[in-house]
Amino acid sequence: MLSDIRTRASSALVLVGLIWGYAFVVMKNELDFFPVLDLLFWRFLIAFLVLSIFYGLPSGKKVWLHGCIAGSFLFLGYVFQTFGLKYTSVTNSGIITVAYVVFTPLIAFLSDRKSFSKKNFFACLIAFFGLFLVIAEGFNFENLFSNKGDFLTLGCAFAYAAHIVYISKTSKLHNIFHFTSVQMFTIFFFGFLSGLFFQGSIVFPGYENWIPLIFLGVFVSALTFVLQVWAQRILSYETSAILLTLEAPFAIFFGIFLMSDFVPFEKWLGVLVIGISIFIVLKEEFKIKSRKLENE
Repeated sequence: MLSDIRTRASSALVLVGLIWGYAFVVMKNELDFFPVLDLLFWRFLIAFLVLSIFYGLPSGKKVWLHGCIAGSFLFLGYVFQTFGLKYTSVTNSGIITVAYVVFTPLIAFLSDRKSFSKKNFFACLIAFFGLFLVIAEGFNFENLFSNKGDFLTLGCAFAYAAHIVYISKTSKLHNIFHFTSVQMFTIFFFGFLSGLFFQGSIVFPGYENWIPLIFLGVFVSALTFVLQVWAQRILSYETSAILLTLEAPFAIFFGIFLMSDFVPFEKWLGVLVIGISIFIVLKEEFKIKSRKLENE
């Protein structure tokens, strides 16, 4: 019975990775019609409305406080990622985004002074080297500073890492759907205010944009974040992290076959190096967890 639940939870996170990987293509296409802040506003407004209709409006000061803080990290992540996607490829965006798996222990150390092993520190250095290979396409230093989209996406990886650290402390205190709903509200609210402040108005979608927006709002946002929180209550953090990094290979796959992205050998080498760094971090996490279980 427990095995069946774990299998369903694992399958749910594989589905999340698949949807997020394909979402890079949809977002890239929709940026031809919307400014970044408008796209975030409509996407997360739809997500908030769907969750509110089916599960009611969240109530209580704590869920709003914690949800707004978590949503603020998520908003920063999506702003960096979506602006970055305007200037970089789907494959680069997917590869650089999953670096949050390596940055998470670093953020946890800086915020809580939790143990930060030499192996994790080494993994962070390896990850930065891998990102260098992806961004510079090898050792071409001229490319390193030529694409601001890659550096914006790197900011998104740090923001997502901060989001992961924060929700690990607070998500279990609240109803899954209400906690997710507040995060969706925070993103669309900040998107609305930022859009008015920086652009003066919010663009209303044309009829041809509603299907992609509904997909982004219902499936890519509301559904996937609920599935993620549910699955992580069943699976370990390590297993969840491994499955969520499938977002990158799915993004590469869709980028190559749907967007005709070209991935040179140097980038594949960078992907391999980042994969090694992720493996080191996750292996270290498994060791720490095993020690805790033995002590108990």
